Amino acid sequence: MFENLSIVSISVLITAIITSFITYKVVMKKIREGDVKSDVRIGLEREIELWKKTEEYKELQNIKYLKGYEDGKNDSLIKYKESSEYKSIIEHEYLKGFDDGKKDEHLNYKTSGEYEAILKNEFYKGKKEGFEEALKEYKESPEYQKVIENEFRRGKENGQKEELAKFSIKYDTWNDYNDGFFKQHYIDGYNMQLFYNNLPIGVPTSRVLERKKKFKEENLKYLVEKLKSAVEYYIQSSTGFGITTQLTTREPKKIESDIKV
Repeated sequence: MFENLSIVSISVLITAIITSFITYKVVMKKIREGDVKSDVRIGLEREIELWKKTEEYKELQNIKYLKGYEDGKNDSLIKYKESSEYKSIIEHEYLKGFDDGKKDEHLNYKTSGEYEAILKNEFYKGKKEGFEEALKEYKESPEYQKVIENEFRRGKENGQKEELAKFSIKYDTWNDYNDGFFKQHYIDGYNMQLFYNNLPIGVPTSRVLERKKKFKEENLKYLVEKLKSAVEYYIQSSTGFGITTQLTTREPKKIESDIKV
């Protein structure tokens, strides 16, 4: 209704309405008090009734209504804001917003690089401690002790084998005989030499296996094979430590000198 009027026009209108209203109040007071004659009073009353039907009066009523409406709203709003219902709603909304904010912040933090880095760090930290604890428990277990003992024994055996492999024994058979008219003697045996890294240790050991005061040369081949078999048997039965052995069979030697049998 008032949107096309200027501020000055509205002020003038309000002033005129207020003046008319005051005049109306004064006249009505005088009528009630009997200060105005009856015909004049009737005229005034008629004028007042006509004025009540004017736009001016309606605008005055609207202004009063609007003012009362605004005052009523303000008063109601103030009282409502002071009520326990309003405070309860505000508190409820605050707590709801607080919880939603926490949830949102939790979700945002769980997707952040900082949170991921902390989780990764804690994972590797726990993994390291778990590994150390498992290792400690395993080292205290009978299984670990058994494995250690087996490995120690295996290493010891391998060390012994490797060391013994540096040793070697060389066997040389020999056969001496004479087959004269007055001398028919035979003697055989073998020499044994110990080596370490192909270097001789000490002097050879010589052992006699058979002596004969009577000997026939046609039996020489048999005696040579017998000697070889005897030395081979001796080697197999006496060397079981991984020591390398070598057997050399020397041709029988016929000598002219005496043989002590």
